[in-house]
Amino acid sequence: MPAQRQDYSLSLSLDRVWVLRRSEEVLWLPWEYRPNCSAVLTVGGGTNLVFGYLSGRVYILYFVLL
Repeated sequence: MPAQRQDYSLSLSLDRVWVLRRSEEVLWLPWEYRPNCSAVLTVGGGTNLVFGYLSGRVYILYFVLL
């Protein structure tokens, strides 16, 4: 029987103020870090949140959730 995979899904709130984990607010983003676009990528044992800005700046946040 395969091991059960836990759901550590991360997302960005609709107003782009919070990083959410299963709809729970876990990281507040100050106004200067609120992205114009974003993507979520699951990589190995963690999750990347990629934030893009009109200036061309890109931030990549890597989360390993226990």
